[in-house]
Amino acid sequence: MRKTHLIVLWLILLFAATCSFAQDTLLFVIRVDDILSRNISLQPRSITPFQQTVEAVGAKVSWSVIPHRLQEAENNDGQLRAELAATVQQGHEVAQHGYMHICTLCGQYHEFYCTTYQQAFTYEQQSAWISTGRQILQDSVGITPISFVPPSHVADRTTYNALVDQGFNLISTSGYNLSELREGLFNIPPGRDYTWELTSEQYNARKQEALAEIESVLSEQGIYTLLFHDPFIRQGYENGLVLQWTAELLDSLVSIYGTRLKFVTLSQARDMLLNNSTQLAHRQKLILKSFELSQNFPNPFNGQTRIHYYLGQAARNVSVRFFDANGRLIEAINLGQHLAGNYWLPWNPVNLASGFYGYIFEVRFNDGRVARKSKFCTILKQSVYEKNIVYSVNF
Repeated sequence: MRKTHLIVLWLILLFAATCSFAQDTLLFVIRVDDILSRNISLQPRSITPFQQTVEAVGAKVSWSVIPHRLQEAENNDGQLRAELAATVQQGHEVAQHGYMHICTLCGQYHEFYCTTYQQAFTYEQQSAWISTGRQILQDSVGITPISFVPPSHVADRTTYNALVDQGFNLISTSGYNLSELREGLFNIPPGRDYTWELTSEQYNARKQEALAEIESVLSEQGIYTLLFHDPFIRQGYENGLVLQWTAELLDSLVSIYGTRLKFVTLSQARDMLLNNSTQLAHRQKLILKSFELSQNFPNPFNGQTRIHYYLGQAARNVSVRFFDANGRLIEAINLGQHLAGNYWLPWNPVNLASGFYGYIFEVRFNDGRVARKSKFCTILKQSVYEKNIVYSVNF
């Protein structure tokens, strides 16, 4: 009898703990890309000042490291290797950021799919880049990464297959929701980079924008990934402006959310979310029922394209923001109140160059829930169309 009571008590405690996580715990990830930029003018070329800034509130960093940079002349002194090895020992994470962050076809900053020429790379090519990069991290830092960040957030199904085959279980990329992109590969999408080329004039506005987006995403998904890039995180950038901005933002978040906010790395977030898969599935089901966002058509396009979206219930406001491949905001449109139904948004970006762009829709429903979804699109001006490129990729 006593044993039965203990089992029942254990089940009650387990259920209570699961409910507590689902209702109260908010996961917060800090991701820093492009470690380490080739910029040598902003000193020191070090990740330590930023790490110390976030550690002041108990936060952790997932450093998105470009493996090839560890073999380049700027890092021959071994400092970056030593700092990365030390940061892992202190509870932070090293994620693999492609191989060299340069497209072998056009020289732009995507790598695993060429958006300039709409050209896919083979499984063998992508697998070799992933494997080589992973080996560099193993040899240089002594770690085997399981998290992957595709350069410029560009990847295709071939990339996903190659990653899973080589032991990666997490990808962090835009354009998709919090979900499995294929069996064994979970995606945790990042938010916007609010500190890219941050200036003192933008300081307060960017902080308020970040707080608003974080509140929106946390209320919808229970997790937010704050994005940064090197070299802006360095002490030498605008006399530590981003470091100060980050400290103030994190202090504000701790003040707002208190102990509900749990700072984790990408891989830790994945494990915690999958261990609470019931709550995750419930959130995804609510979002899918209420809001669907389709790929713009035509895509790629030259001139105007249209974006279809569907609302399963009335919304007090719908808005959309457009970003370039570096995460910089290029246009924001407020669409106002909506009844349930299907809608089409025409977009005619006349002053934008050929390239890869993203758009994020935010829907604020009348019941207080907030949903966000994003997609990528490609602009190809006439000069590129005339090259008679064949579009064969299937994302």
